[in-house]
Amino acid sequence: MTVCDAASAQQTSFSCTGTILELGLGQDGSVNVRLTGDNDIHGICSTETQMAGGLPASTCKAAYATLVASRVAQTPVRIFYYTSGTTTSCTTLPSWKNFPAYFVEMPWL
Repeated sequence: MTVCDAASAQQTSFSCTGTILELGLGQDGSVNVRLTGDNDIHGICSTETQMAGGLPASTCKAAYATLVASRVAQTPVRIFYYTSGTTTSCTTLPSWKNFPAYFVEMPWL
């Protein structure tokens, strides 16, 4: 018999909120972003293929549209991530590497 503790099975997560300083779309479909308070620009999803643990490609396209709207309007955006290894906060996001997000929103002000 297998017993699973729900508390230990849950992944911990963090979110980053800020205005977009950099936003790009790579030729491979990678959506790259840096918010105020982030360590550096990083890939959050792909419009071509699903990154492990991240948004499906079709959802990534909608997330990119949300990010573009936020950039144009200069409004804050919030991006949610699961922790992984030493990446546990906005300041520890890897530079110029993929770190998939699982949720993107433009919070109401």
